[in-house]
Amino acid sequence: MISIKDNLYLTLFDSCTACYTTVDLLRAILLEPTEAEVAALAAQFLADEARTFSIDQQQVQARFAAFPRAYEAVRAFQHACLGREDPRLLWDLWLPLALEARTGCTAQGALMVGLLGAQGTGKSTLGQALCLILAGLGLKAVTVSLDDFYQTRSERATLRQTEPGFSWRGPPGTHDLALADSVLNALAAGGTGVWVPGFDKGAYGGVGERFNWVDLQPGMRLWGQVQNQTLTLVHLEHDGVPLPLPDSGVGVPVADLPVALTEGMSFTLTVAGSEAHWDLGTIHTVNRRTLPVGWRWVSGPVDVVFFEGWFVGCSPVAEEVLAGAPWPIVTEADQAWALRVNRELAHYLPLWNYLDRLWVLHPTDFRLSRLWRAQAEQRLREQGHGGMSETEVDAFVEYFWKSLHPELFISPLLERASLVMQLGADRQVLRPFVVNALLAPRPAPQCLSDGFVD
Repeated sequence: MISIKDNLYLTLFDSCTACYTTVDLLRAILLEPTEAEVAALAAQFLADEARTFSIDQQQVQARFAAFPRAYEAVRAFQHACLGREDPRLLWDLWLPLALEARTGCTAQGALMVGLLGAQGTGKSTLGQALCLILAGLGLKAVTVSLDDFYQTRSERATLRQTEPGFSWRGPPGTHDLALADSVLNALAAGGTGVWVPGFDKGAYGGVGERFNWVDLQPGMRLWGQVQNQTLTLVHLEHDGVPLPLPDSGVGVPVADLPVALTEGMSFTLTVAGSEAHWDLGTIHTVNRRTLPVGWRWVSGPVDVVFFEGWFVGCSPVAEEVLAGAPWPIVTEADQAWALRVNRELAHYLPLWNYLDRLWVLHPTDFRLSRLWRAQAEQRLREQGHGGMSETEVDAFVEYFWKSLHPELFISPLLERASLVMQLGADRQVLRPFVVNALLAPRPAPQCLSDGFVD
């Protein structure tokens, strides 16, 4: 447990009117220097942090006060995702963002924060870290991904038959917008009892599927039965209290499960730690990771929702802009595809209306996402998981650049977003924060069909 002396606080706050540099402040918190050492640092503090986050003394006091709890809240998570503890990352990036979210919380519903970032920028990791920190500070936060709302496998197959350009899931046009609107609307209102869908990206050899399945948590017990060689959910309880079941998605095929189930068989399922326990008359224990990805139950009330995705918050551009689009939109077919996706993007604007903040993770060069994807696929190949080849990575990344080119759709947001975090080639934040005006007040909730332009 970190020890922070009261006289250290007083020395810091008496020595400086505003804020402190990252390295020096971590020394102050974790190493507890002498008062003489602290006094020598004071002159360095103001310029470094005030430039990036307009910090005043009250905000610094809040960060000092929150740091020990935040540090304990994310230590295990940092070990899991980084392989080490990184208090500097917590101080520089995660904790200021969590406190910024905390300041926006009200009693009128959840604060809705959009996290926009290309593949590999770390938006999912950031969202998870912020939820843990906010929990340590006494607030309930959840992450929701645009990927959670992909259409089912059969819906996307039908789409590809009529429009072969939708060869990959991901671009505008491949999501269930009515489902997304319903979930975001419920969460924005405070999220008291909401099912959030999960998309199983590994199902069917990577094609992916949204299953009618439950992401079980400790204390939950699920009853089900095998019907037509798929799992049918019958009943769900949490600590003995019945919960409603999700009513959307495709049944899980029994052939993909780690236990032998036959037609008509009933089962109950619980989880504990890393284990899942199937009760088929006798108990069969398997690794919890072998379960399908399912819907998450959010009991609420929710204080903060992080809605992340690679084009969250993006708006259509004027069609004439696409006529002079940059590489790799070079052929007439490329321009026709970009035009098609641009028109599809208009249907997502009602979802962005839920956002109170928009935070952007912005690489210094959009082509870095290709490098990061190639590195990830190389790691998969080295681990024997059959990652994409270099040629396949090129085709994959360029497909998304041709769909919504970052220079056309993301760059314009840098002047309108609430926060912008610029990333270097090593994915480190170069300029932690650029604060802009808040987004316009959120409109009153409405059905997605209202104002839907086709």
